Amino acid sequence: MNIAIIRLSALGDVVVSAVFLPFIKEHYPEARIHWLIDEAFAPLLKNCPYIDALHALPYKKTLRSKNPFAIGKFYRGLRHLGLFDLIIDMQGLLKSALIGFFLAKKSPKRFVGFDARSIKEPLASLFYTHKVPIPYQEHILKRNQRVLQEGLSVLYPHQTWEQTLNKRHLAFFCPPSPHDLGTQPCVLFVLESSKATKTYPLDRFCELGLLLKDCSLSVAILWHAHPQNAQKLHQTLSPHLPTILLPRMDLEQVKTLVSSVSVVVGGDTGIVHLAWALKTPSVTLYGNTPPKRFSLEGARHISLCGNPQANYHKKDFSIQNILPLAIKDAILQVLERSSC
Repeated sequence: MNIAIIRLSALGDVVVSAVFLPFIKEHYPEARIHWLIDEAFAPLLKNCPYIDALHALPYKKTLRSKNPFAIGKFYRGLRHLGLFDLIIDMQGLLKSALIGFFLAKKSPKRFVGFDARSIKEPLASLFYTHKVPIPYQEHILKRNQRVLQEGLSVLYPHQTWEQTLNKRHLAFFCPPSPHDLGTQPCVLFVLESSKATKTYPLDRFCELGLLLKDCSLSVAILWHAHPQNAQKLHQTLSPHLPTILLPRMDLEQVKTLVSSVSVVVGGDTGIVHLAWALKTPSVTLYGNTPPKRFSLEGARHISLCGNPQANYHKKDFSIQNILPLAIKDAILQVLERSSC
């Protein structure tokens, strides 16, 4: 059976969708999984042993061109990806529903997605033949599991989904790391995020780093678009503790880095989600996003929140209220738990 899963973006959303792949392949071994993803995020799932075909689509690049001929060619090209017995839209947006619509050639179509009351863009549900109800406010992992479980039950006998995430780290192939992180446990500071409301202030990272100077730890600094901030942090910390200013990395290199460090610290971003998926200890800092919907907990994963009542407000910068001392304590806690 050929099954197409649509999850185009973004980094964190792809991570918390792909973590179910080892469970799916173990319990539905005859399923051939095709994953449709935007080409910008394809390195995240490159060489995943549980995906039979990874389709890296130039979706964003094509739409940004605003060329109607290129856009039309893109959608027509979807029909050449093959015949699918089942299509599951994990994205739940109009753009992903349209891709599934153009992808589907077989009649009767089996196109599964969230129902209109369970989705950010209700119009998308008009394209689905099988609609899954679950409140939009439910935790993202619960929503992802539900749409996969209900979708696969369209083709296969119903199964009880238990302990679905035990092998989640196996969904991500990580090449050997070229970086020498030293002999001490290394804490990765993720300086940037997609939104300012999810970004921990640089001066707070400076305070945190200085608090770690007597903890027999090293710090690695990950940046993407603002090297000047990374350089400033490095200059502040390097006289006091081993500090590694990393070069700019592509997504595949980041994946390997996250699997190699001892702890990852940063805002509610895809890279910190990836740490959870790879079972690398992590401390996630929440500002304007509700932790009850997104927090990824576990013995080696701690979430700290600047605003327990957060609800996506664009002017909510409460992430800066999280004290560096609280983050230091969380880092030491997850390190201690991971050594047990």
